[in-house]
Amino acid sequence: KFCSTDSTQRVVDAVQAYLKGGASGIEHEASGKAFVVYGQSGSGKTYLMSKLMVEHIQERGKGCVVIRFLGTSPASSAVQPLLSSVCEQLRRCYNTEKGVPSDFKELKAYFRKAVTEWPSEEQPLSLFIDSVDQLDNSNAGRQLEWLPVSGLSPHVRLVVSTLPDHAEFKCLSQLRKGLGLADGASEGNIVEVETISDHIRVLRRLLKLQGRTLTLEQEVAVDAAFLKRGQRDGAGTPLWLTIVAQFIAGWTSYDGVKFPLEPSVRGLIEDLFERLEATHGTHLVRAVLAYLTLCRRSG
Repeated sequence: KFCSTDSTQRVVDAVQAYLKGGASGIEHEASGKAFVVYGQSGSGKTYLMSKLMVEHIQERGKGCVVIRFLGTSPASSAVQPLLSSVCEQLRRCYNTEKGVPSDFKELKAYFRKAVTEWPSEEQPLSLFIDSVDQLDNSNAGRQLEWLPVSGLSPHVRLVVSTLPDHAEFKCLSQLRKGLGLADGASEGNIVEVETISDHIRVLRRLLKLQGRTLTLEQEVAVDAAFLKRGQRDGAGTPLWLTIVAQFIAGWTSYDGVKFPLEPSVRGLIEDLFERLEATHGTHLVRAVLAYLTLCRRSG
């Protein structure tokens, strides 16, 4: 379902150049630094990271590839079980007899040694860590002191993704600091996943997958909502466009624009709830949503 645009291709090209050894005139093998991908929620970071991981595994002929998507389970939401899991995989990959320690301080040292000393030209390491902002605050996980983003072995490629800084966490600033970049600097080993550069083409592809299309009037309505986007709440992101495509896939050519489209993800969802209540009644909709929430929380 991936639809490449100028904005996504810029990210893919930058990361692939880093993985292969050089980008933007920088010799990454000599730099010994990680590469950081960042962007707002819903911008498609995880999708792009997944695409890059798959292509890297297919192209790479040797070495160890370690992949972690953070925040997807309790074990991937806290730094200690995360490091224990990664270190155990590295230990098996590099045939190291010394067991993984349980003490967090020793665990950090073990991990640092593994990613700075074990990889070699014959057995390089590629480590992908998606969404470090999804870690909780146990053992100062979001401070990222446990993650060496510089001083890496020349045979290591470390790709990390995160959200921009937030009131609750400053992961991006911590990563910039570790890379030796000033706040706001975008040169070197960091790239932003920006707003979709060709939203109408992506929308048409999303609708084509459902066997649908739009009239010119309907496309103009989507374009107008896209242009009203703000800087927060997933406005203008692939997530927003995916939700819009689901909403309008049911529009027919004679419907025109059935309802106005909100320019933010939250606005789209709130509008959906309001339309459901108008159709089925407030009490029924709220009761059903409450039961669904209880079922999900209770497992």
